Amino acid sequence: MIVDGRAVEASAVMQVAHLMALAARTAPKGRGADHIETVVVSGEDLQQLGEDVISYGEETGQPLYVRDGNCLQKCQALLIIGVKNVPMGLKNCGFCGFSTCGDCAEIGGMCAIRQADLGIAVGSAASVAADHRTDTRVLFSVGKKAIDFDMFGNSLVKNAYALGLSSSGKNPFFDRPDIWQSMK
Repeated sequence: MIVDGRAVEASAVMQVAHLMALAARTAPKGRGADHIETVVVSGEDLQQLGEDVISYGEETGQPLYVRDGNCLQKCQALLIIGVKNVPMGLKNCGFCGFSTCGDCAEIGGMCAIRQADLGIAVGSAASVAADHRTDTRVLFSVGKKAIDFDMFGNSLVKNAYALGLSSSGKNPFFDRPDIWQSMK
């Protein structure tokens, strides 16, 4: 049997995306409570998401979204990791800037411990991509749009990051336009 290299690479990227989702799930979490959600996007859905992110950037005058939407269109897969905004239930943590978890929840604030859980999960997932020599980049803009587009199907997910994956000969996340220069 002969299998084309591009087909092998595409399959490998999906396997890496799945392993990254596993790493996000098993990453350490505050009090051992798991509030992480993951979604893997590929194919036509990924291309459509890229177009939607570009459109949003153009409509709102935010070049960050246009740039990152273009990155999506060069990806073979995308892992989105989100965290449910469920307070820890501690009496006086204060890490979020509020006196109590109840005060934070009442005003719709974000639990700082859950945000740390998300960061650790993203780092764990990115390390899997690195271990498998798969190009990746964290795209917070795409995570935001994933929530807006209800890709988790769960209104409790209030923060998310996306990690694009590619196995091309040139890392599509490396030579990106410097949008910050144009925003000065």
